[in-house]
Amino acid sequence: MAEQRDEWLGRRRMHLRLRFLQGESTGSYVTRLAARNNRPAQEVLRSMGTGPVPVDPQYTEMYVSRYARERLATLAGYTVAEMQERLIGLRDEFLMPKNAKDDWEWPWDARAGYIVQACSLCAARRGTRSPAWLILPDPWQVCLRHRRWTDNSRSTRHPYIDLGELAEVVRAQQRLNRIRKRLGPAGRWVFADACSILVRSGYLEDPAETK
Repeated sequence: MAEQRDEWLGRRRMHLRLRFLQGESTGSYVTRLAARNNRPAQEVLRSMGTGPVPVDPQYTEMYVSRYARERLATLAGYTVAEMQERLIGLRDEFLMPKNAKDDWEWPWDARAGYIVQACSLCAARRGTRSPAWLILPDPWQVCLRHRRWTDNSRSTRHPYIDLGELAEVVRAQQRLNRIRKRLGPAGRWVFADACSILVRSGYLEDPAETK
């Protein structure tokens, strides 16, 4: 049985607000918010309700109850609607069941996509020096601003691939972004179908056979 909530906690905004990273996971945001205010993540979580000890956000996503979402919005200094818009894991479809005994959980598999490391230079622009993590529909991301490729390998020793000498990858991502902008969510599926056709037709080299 979960310990009783302290209803007085989480009712006041934390001293320092935190800028959002596009596509950031909830677990990453909570961890960064705690670090921004020089507080342990466990202490911030206690202000959101009751639940298990925090998990490093590089491993999975954090999902919360409606109660914890409201508390987190207050702590962060934003409205619930603003939080939902910027953190996909806080949307209604990902909330924990109403009868859940805890106010947050860290399931082994993320439900909304893949955990991908954020570009460290983008994270630094938003006030964080430690690794930040995104929740994305694809297991990789290309940062066009800094020409870096990151993926869901979750390695902090080699956090990115420098695309400075791989202009063709940058151009491909730019074209993909234009397709997605033109077609909306359907653009991702069109891209996936095109890749599948090329692989089966032999136009894309099998990486396993590359020397």
